[in-house]
Amino acid sequence: MLMFGIMRHVGRFFRRLTKVPGLVARNGPRRSLRLVYVVMVLPIVVPVLRHALFFYVRVARGLLRRFPYRARREVRAWRPRKAELLELGKAGYRATLEDLGLEPEQLARVKALGETSDEVPLADIDQDGLLLSHVGPIPDTPQVSADDYMPRKRFLLTLVARRGGDLGVRKNFRGNVFAFAAELKALHLFAQIGCSVPAVLDVDFDRLTITESYVQGRVLRDELAKRGAVPRDRDLVNDAAFHALPAEARRLAFVVKDPRVLAEVVDAAFVDSVFEQVRRIHDTGLVLYDVKYGNIVIEKRSGRPYLLDFDWSANFAPLGRWLHRFLRDMDTGRLNRLFGTERLTYDWIRRALRGARVLPESAVYAPAYFGAGLRLGAIWNVDTGDGRWHYLLKRHLPPLAGKRVLDLGANNAFNALQMLRAGAREVVAVELNEDFLAQGRFLKAAFEWADNRIYNLTYLRENMADVPSLNLGRFDMAVALNAIYYIKDDEAARLVRHLSAVTDTFILQANNRHTDPRASLEYAVRTLRENGFPHTRVIAPWRYSRPLIIGTKE
Repeated sequence: MLMFGIMRHVGRFFRRLTKVPGLVARNGPRRSLRLVYVVMVLPIVVPVLRHALFFYVRVARGLLRRFPYRARREVRAWRPRKAELLELGKAGYRATLEDLGLEPEQLARVKALGETSDEVPLADIDQDGLLLSHVGPIPDTPQVSADDYMPRKRFLLTLVARRGGDLGVRKNFRGNVFAFAAELKALHLFAQIGCSVPAVLDVDFDRLTITESYVQGRVLRDELAKRGAVPRDRDLVNDAAFHALPAEARRLAFVVKDPRVLAEVVDAAFVDSVFEQVRRIHDTGLVLYDVKYGNIVIEKRSGRPYLLDFDWSANFAPLGRWLHRFLRDMDTGRLNRLFGTERLTYDWIRRALRGARVLPESAVYAPAYFGAGLRLGAIWNVDTGDGRWHYLLKRHLPPLAGKRVLDLGANNAFNALQMLRAGAREVVAVELNEDFLAQGRFLKAAFEWADNRIYNLTYLRENMADVPSLNLGRFDMAVALNAIYYIKDDEAARLVRHLSAVTDTFILQANNRHTDPRASLEYAVRTLRENGFPHTRVIAPWRYSRPLIIGTKE
């Protein structure tokens, strides 16, 4: 029995070996070498490289903070651009003195002081974000008495009223030029792309202070602390057991243990909005490093999340696109811990591909490669998935930029996602098999992780034969790759006639190895010509059994 098992494995090895020359011939020498690199080298190298990268980042950040020559150069470069900073700030978020709801006497006193000063201090903000007011009670704000005030460990924060009526928070960096430059650059970049962050109201390059607009609302950490879910710094300052914990354990102490408490404060839409804000921030090349409840404000008027405090942010985009993914994962991982979510990271995808969360390789019709050595299925097979895309579709599909595409029999949506990655505006994918739909949802999330983008994929569980009865609108192009022969002749004819009314281009792929005659090239060409696409062009590489047929109306 043992000998039989050994012989079976040896036979399987040699059968695979005989396929190698054909695969090399189809993929070409260059792609074949890349496949060897992706399949055999990267899975070993990447985990080691990630650990080296994180070590490099810690060392680099430490050196930059200890020797802030680069930061000083950045500050000198920003100094003549102050007018530009303030001009952009005018279009940003604003809260006014009247929004505080002060009593008329308080308001009059503050306005009188504002006539002789650019900024009037209203309150000092302590380590836990509580206000020590200088002007009496401030409604709807967390406040603290002088006896209970907890001084801030790093930078001083002061709530101020600016001349003109704007409310701001003056952040004094205490001479830390590295943090000053990081916050200034981040606020400017994030405002340019429309993120929900405070606006820059003033900058003092000599004292190293930035006055940012005050975001009126509830700090997420305060709301959770009211429910006893998250401790404040003042609760732990004298806790010897807490300080004896390892660093990671101390961080986890500030994470909500019961998701029901979090659900009382924020809903799924709010969490999605936080992730979207961070995704857009990552588009700028910056990584936040300091994502926590205390840096998220539930804005009073809109209920949207506003992000604060970017003095830990850093730009490591020059390290390259796929190394930058691993640093983005640091923010995503922290958000996952904070909100109990499972947004994809490299570690999560790697575990999923090895475990039971994704269909096994034998059930993967369209293999996919996500980058960084992460793959699903046999990506070297040119008949489907990643191999087919690079061998045939990438070079022969019409231009996709800005197009709306219909993908029939989409399977796990691999081709739909590749078309979106190639520039398509939207893809509507139709697939009946629920197992493939589940796999497709995983592929979409994985490619969005890889590209830091949200793809406009509409994924429908429908029979392609029923498409004529669906109101899907008009398309620039429709495709059915190795799919149309799974429906009856009359259904196929009805489908193609319907598509001729909603698109000018319909692309089929035949399968000459299939036993069903409807999978043949001749059947595909005839079906197109007889049902509204009289002009056909056949792309049939030598000894390739799955030719592509492009049907057009003109």
